[in-house]
Amino acid sequence: MEFGDELVILIKHFTQLNPDYIMKNLFKSYTFLRVFLAAVLIILTVSQLNAQKTKPSDSGYAPVNGIKVYYEVYGEGRPVILLHGAFMTIDTNWSELIPELSKTEK
Repeated sequence: MEFGDELVILIKHFTQLNPDYIMKNLFKSYTFLRVFLAAVLIILTVSQLNAQKTKPSDSGYAPVNGIKVYYEVYGEGRPVILLHGAFMTIDTNWSELIPELSKTEK
């Protein structure tokens, strides 16, 4: 039985089962677990390969409306503010852009 066949069978069964049963038995499939762990490993490896090489000249936390907001400063010149989206980091959003911008901007 191939992984795709196993997945189709799991999906057919899960659509007819209650959520508690699904969560208890989902990880019993070693094939699913191996594929899931391989995907996580690939994602972590790719994110490290794309990590930005430029180091910030300054970083820290700024108080904003009662919370601490992390910031990093790169380069010299006019300031440019880059805001990343939810579930993203400075590296995942701007790792390729920051080295170029920091040549002429702060």
